[in-house]
Amino acid sequence: MSNSNTLFGHLASRFSTHPENLATEALLYLLTNAQNAKDLFARYLAAAGDNFNTVNRFSSQVSSDGDTIPDLVGTDVTGNSIFIIENKFWAELTPNQPLGYLPLLPTDLSSALFFVCPEKRLGVLQTELSRLIGDSGQYEHSETIQQTGDVVVNRITDSQYMVIVSWRRLLADLEPMLDPIAERTLITDLHQLRGLCEQMDYEGFIPLRTGETGNLEIPRRIIDYRELIDGIVNLLLDSTDVDISGLQASASAHSSGRYIYLRKRGEFGAYLALDFELWRKFGLSPIWLKFHYTDFGRAEEAAALFAKANLYINYGANPRAVVTPIMLAHSSDRQKVIQDSAQQIRAISRVLLDNISQ
Repeated sequence: MSNSNTLFGHLASRFSTHPENLATEALLYLLTNAQNAKDLFARYLAAAGDNFNTVNRFSSQVSSDGDTIPDLVGTDVTGNSIFIIENKFWAELTPNQPLGYLPLLPTDLSSALFFVCPEKRLGVLQTELSRLIGDSGQYEHSETIQQTGDVVVNRITDSQYMVIVSWRRLLADLEPMLDPIAERTLITDLHQLRGLCEQMDYEGFIPLRTGETGNLEIPRRIIDYRELIDGIVNLLLDSTDVDISGLQASASAHSSGRYIYLRKRGEFGAYLALDFELWRKFGLSPIWLKFHYTDFGRAEEAAALFAKANLYINYGANPRAVVTPIMLAHSSDRQKVIQDSAQQIRAISRVLLDNISQ
């Protein structure tokens, strides 16, 4: 089971309009109850060469002047705000981020403002935050002193820093700080939070890369995939391996394809489709053969027969279906891809129809 399939991740993504708040409280719970995690954030500032006071306590939703309410604040034994942590998934920056938060950090102690975000957003967020800081004219000597794919460290003033770290990196660094025996329950809780973060990674908008919208290969390729489906179905019709009597093409926001009967009307019905959701979730192929849980699709029977034949199966939702990929031949011309795909469907048809009594 992947981490994104945790119960917490599922419920949080379905019933919360602000999953960042749930992630904040879950992270606070872990930091508060762990015995040796107080220096988690200080570790990202090793390149700064400064000494940071030890965090004595983490708190959430700490209000301050100007209605600025950071997600988490790590304070030292005398109450100084050593670290301010803002937890983000895909929500926009608020007007206070980062310019309303930096003044909350002490100027006579080493301190840092953290943004925790999905890895896919990290580079874009760094650019946006740097622009806001630069445009303010308040921090003329700010500079980036460390940058990797999952951590960016910026020096804002002589004693103040801004760090952007991915959720994946943060939780990966937190887990070894937990005792595998004494704190095994906390490790389970951490895995639940990781599930939510991976779910947010999966559902979030991937920032556009430079030149991506001008890459004409992307729309051409998508059109090619959809046209392949018609070519595959037409070839199977010519060889009487499928029937489409009374069936139509179908399209939705996430898929486009053709309903077919395998071999003849009244036998197994399937949906051959370019399915973006299945492609995004499982990879493997853009084109999938789907058997719905209906009298038409007979998904339960299909799943049992696929399992006996060791054919790859997985499960789709909305509507529920048993699905298997049609693997597209690489480095081949269009007709070869169509022929190879049609042969895969014939093999699937034999598994289903030669091993079940009608």
